[in-house]
Amino acid sequence: GQDTDVLGDQDMSTPLSPTIRNLGNTALDFRLSGTDLESGTGIISVASLLYTFLYSDFTDDLAGILSYSPTLKQVNLVAGENSLREFSLRLSPPPGTAAGDYQGTLYLTGVAS
Repeated sequence: GQDTDVLGDQDMSTPLSPTIRNLGNTALDFRLSGTDLESGTGIISVASLLYTFLYSDFTDDLAGILSYSPTLKQVNLVAGENSLREFSLRLSPPPGTAAGDYQGTLYLTGVAS
């Protein structure tokens, strides 16, 4: 029942802080979807996972709630080796969620802006 954040940054050398880099030749938006998180003792709904492309602001237009259906987020990440964007996650499990290791999948696909 306690929120847990994984905060991204714009530094490719920090392994536990997600960073997105656009090495392509066009600006990118992103399509996101996911699965429920499962353990041997329970399930946490995919809707308990929030994301943002703006450090820790989970209320901004660049934030959203993960779902099974792909959602397009207009990030407009310009192309170039130095074009970086943080990607942060917040897990908000419901009260009474059993402790344990949960696994799920997050799909993040770049699409031309």
